[in-house]
Amino acid sequence: MIVPACTIRIGKGGETEDSEPTSDETQPTPDGTRPAPDETQPTPTDDGTGNSTTFTPEEEAAIDAAYNADPRELALMNAKATYAAYALSGLTEAQVADATIVDEQALRQIIDQNTELAWQLAEEWIATLDPTTLSVGYPIKVECMDPPLRCQSSVSCPFAKRCVLNDCGDGRCRTCPDIWNLGNLIIGGWCTYTCYNDVDIVGAAITLKPAIGSQLVPWIQLCRPK
Repeated sequence: MIVPACTIRIGKGGETEDSEPTSDETQPTPDGTRPAPDETQPTPTDDGTGNSTTFTPEEEAAIDAAYNADPRELALMNAKATYAAYALSGLTEAQVADATIVDEQALRQIIDQNTELAWQLAEEWIATLDPTTLSVGYPIKVECMDPPLRCQSSVSCPFAKRCVLNDCGDGRCRTCPDIWNLGNLIIGGWCTYTCYNDVDIVGAAITLKPAIGSQLVPWIQLCRPK
């Protein structure tokens, strides 16, 4: 499959040419009313003051690592994970003609069969980009922890100390070329993470939210070493 070339211009905190930045894209937005987490996607810990969101020591260490990482390497890793999540969502949707006959086992099989291709497509797309057009904002994209996705602020992968949230979507990617033009019958959304070992970027992770039986089918997590 050939992926159309596309140059994205991401400003601080995920600003794009067709979107305006929001106040919580550059720093955590204290609201004191963070929704209760579900079983598979908890939000960060609340410090009990009612007006602040705090992170675990591991998450804070990962945030520090992001601030000290090579901006170009970090931006490329973030973009790669975002495109891979988008590609995997599209590939999955394209292979299911009837969403009513897909159960958890069948869904996992389809995702497993397409994971490598999704990362390959992401690599090919990244190769078309000018790294100087990419930049990063606050290391944890806290707005992704709000409904409807309620992404987890961080996840664990065997090759990393902590992987922190950097993007999310409802199956589409604002900055990626729209090559599937599909709905969200199978995948209800995705969250992406950049993984760190101390100050080193060591990979990425994706979590996918199944649209089918969302109360029963758990989020599917995929880890990818650098």
